[in-house]
Amino acid sequence: MSRTLRSAARVALVAAAAVASAATLALASPAVPASAEPRPFHAGQLRPDVMLTAAPAPLSCTVRPGVRGCTSFAPEAPGVLVAILYSEPWFRGTRVLVHLETTGAGCSARTSDDEGGGDLAGPLLAMLGAVRSVQTFHRCDVRLHEAFLDEGGTSSAWLHEVPEVTDLQVAAFTVS
Repeated sequence: MSRTLRSAARVALVAAAAVASAATLALASPAVPASAEPRPFHAGQLRPDVMLTAAPAPLSCTVRPGVRGCTSFAPEAPGVLVAILYSEPWFRGTRVLVHLETTGAGCSARTSDDEGGGDLAGPLLAMLGAVRSVQTFHRCDVRLHEAFLDEGGTSSAWLHEVPEVTDLQVAAFTVS
């Protein structure tokens, strides 16, 4: 057999094998429309089955040492961020950013200092009874109260970082 005939026979054999394997695959797998096949997703690519929503805008309260109540509810208020109160456990949900109006760097390491506090009233009313986790910053601690500050009532210990607040319907807070 000549070299040309052998090459032609090989080409015919490869072509026949390709047709046979395609036919075998077509018979073995059910017909699935191309749009129903899962496609890989790449970083930064939007997934059509996931709906993204923006986090709610944070609420703000600025406190002043020795003063009861928020002195400002403006989100761009001057001061140091000392605490964040969250509406869901594990630092999620609606947030109240608590700023300390001071020229210093935050709180002292003692809990005997009165750095101020606020009631969850006015613009913060949506968080009344809804605080479920707390984070603090700049050596500050937070005490959560079940009544407004001028009413007394039950309060928590001084908290630094609590992923899940239980057994408290928070109405106010103080910072130290």
